Amino acid sequence: MKYSKLIKRLYFPYVIGWTLSFFLFTIFRGVGTIPTGTLKIDLYEGMLLSLIVGPLCGFLSAVNQQYFERLVNKRLGPLYQLVSFKLLNTLFLLLFISIISYSVLSAIKKEMIDIRSFAFQPESFVAYLYILITDTFLSLFRKISILLGEVKIWRLLNGTYYVPRQEEKIFLFIDLRSSTSIAETLGHLQYSRLLQDIFNDISIIEKYDGEVYQYIGDEIVFTWDSVNSTAVNKAICSFLDFQNLLKDRSEKYIQKYGIVPTLKAGMHAGIVTAVEVGKNKKEIAYHGDTINTASRIQDTCNTFGENFMVSQSIADAVNSNLQFSLQKITDMKLQGKSVETTLYAVHNANDVLTQKTEMKLVSIL
Repeated sequence: MKYSKLIKRLYFPYVIGWTLSFFLFTIFRGVGTIPTGTLKIDLYEGMLLSLIVGPLCGFLSAVNQQYFERLVNKRLGPLYQLVSFKLLNTLFLLLFISIISYSVLSAIKKEMIDIRSFAFQPESFVAYLYILITDTFLSLFRKISILLGEVKIWRLLNGTYYVPRQEEKIFLFIDLRSSTSIAETLGHLQYSRLLQDIFNDISIIEKYDGEVYQYIGDEIVFTWDSVNSTAVNKAICSFLDFQNLLKDRSEKYIQKYGIVPTLKAGMHAGIVTAVEVGKNKKEIAYHGDTINTASRIQDTCNTFGENFMVSQSIADAVNSNLQFSLQKITDMKLQGKSVETTLYAVHNANDVLTQKTEMKLVSIL
């Protein structure tokens, strides 16, 4: 699942982008232009070259981009060093393209110049500039798609939410406990670094098909596009998996910040209205009682001393699952609501089993 998403979101666009870019270069070069170099490449040879070199170049460029993003996310060095590293890899990409292009042309042409003349002829420098522009454009498009979200950017481009439309969604609100006291203890800069690390680790939820809707201070909101037992189980397991990840990395947080962050979450599902908003800055916004209820449910975690609370609509959609259990807490009127909402606490099955074992031991002793 992880690699299929990576291929769909990064490798596939890069392979298609680079291949189309080479085709366009071949067409523009072959129509209405006079070759100035010593090597003459006709339209057929250029198309064949594009079909072979484009996908290879796209794959290598995607590998370069993936590795660069990993270094940036883990902040393994100053940004200027990471950018310099990416530029160096781009130069190696140019060298690779030159070697592969020369090899392909040598195989399909009867008469071929030496590789040095091929690499330094005038038309080659035009191609190098075009490749650098293409690499820059695809990197910028990748950056924009990450900022907006891979799914959102396509929905904005195709006008899916140009007119308001109703959708059924799951909303998961996640918030950092004791955020004010933690911020006062760590200071603003260190607190921001803590949030960076938490939000980087919380991306594990995307493995369960969760999509980031908003970052709101120390709060993050995820959505799922469908409300069925499979989607609900994934949504619940995603937060439990994130909690397990925080436990596994507790020593890292203690060494770096002196604390192990604890997060609380609220989940609800229902109908919302989705619409494209903004003039100079576009965004897809969700409106409706569903999203407000999910936020209010998260607020009740403090009241009942729980880390994960869900509504009746979530409980109804859950099928049998060995990874977690639901415990009904209460029926109550949430803030701003006129009717009562049934609330359930979600517990990790392993934690429940451990608690029961400890209680049995205590009773025996």
